Amino acid sequence: MDPTAAARALLKRMNIAAENIGDLLKVFPCRKVEFSEVFADHKVQDKFYRDLPVAYKNKILFVHPWSREIKAASKEIGCGETRMKQDRKIVEEWALESEDEESIFDAPHLKDISEERLQWA
Repeated sequence: MDPTAAARALLKRMNIAAENIGDLLKVFPCRKVEFSEVFADHKVQDKFYRDLPVAYKNKILFVHPWSREIKAASKEIGCGETRMKQDRKIVEEWALESEDEESIFDAPHLKDISEERLQWA
């Protein structure tokens, strides 16, 4: 299983990432990124992309709709293949996050995983 997906499922948080280090799961907070523009229709320069295009520091990047990970490239698709409903949810969540900031490390104590098994960066 993907370590980030596992950590997000265990801690019930989307604003973290993780990696396996030996038999440990290293969990760290995601950095908040402010985009100058979000292309909600998936269209950039007359091309449509699978992932949500965003503008950041004069570059076009792409946000995966489920993992929220930022990528440098995305598959080009036809205009009828976009998933706008999921993207609207992402944009709405971003708006809520900017209004109501929360502590990064407020997850409840995990009883079935020992403290030695989790390493916070």
